Amino acid sequence: RPQGRADGVLRLTLTRGTGARGVLPPADAVPTLLITLAPAPPPAGPVEAVIAQMTRRNEHSPLSRLKSLNYLDSILARQEAAARGAGEALLLNGAGRLAEASVANLFIVRDGRPLTPPVAEGALPGIRRALILERGGVEEAPISVADLLGAGEAFLTNSLGIRPLLRVDGQDIGAGSVGPVTAALLRDAEAE
Repeated sequence: RPQGRADGVLRLTLTRGTGARGVLPPADAVPTLLITLAPAPPPAGPVEAVIAQMTRRNEHSPLSRLKSLNYLDSILARQEAAARGAGEALLLNGAGRLAEASVANLFIVRDGRPLTPPVAEGALPGIRRALILERGGVEEAPISVADLLGAGEAFLTNSLGIRPLLRVDGQDIGAGSVGPVTAALLRDAEAE
């Protein structure tokens, strides 16, 4: 129980360490590991999103496959969402298909079955995403904006939890309320 905390969010950050100016890593780099602990935030509730117009997810970049401190696209997308009155932004990839949200993976539910964009589409291979894929019954498939807007329900996941996605660009997803697949996943997450 670090610092007397029973619950919290632990973050590990690994850098290449110190070096000379420039972007080429030094040959004798000594990595630096930073471990931080913060109080767990309250569970995030349902969210409304917009599709970011200012930035896109580069599905061809190696950065799209790993979690890094390069959050500029996410910051710009989230600022755009806030300016448009939404709590989250969804990022399109270079092909115009949905990749993920600014800080979460995207899932839609079509005909009772969850779908999520493949990593090749620009989706970060997140931890909770992997856990949901392991459960089975989830398909990885490219997702268009029309697929999302025609879905029965949608939700976002990251290491902190699951958020029902109720509206996108002012349009309800399904009935505009938490659907049965999302509700079941939320119950499972609470039981963890």
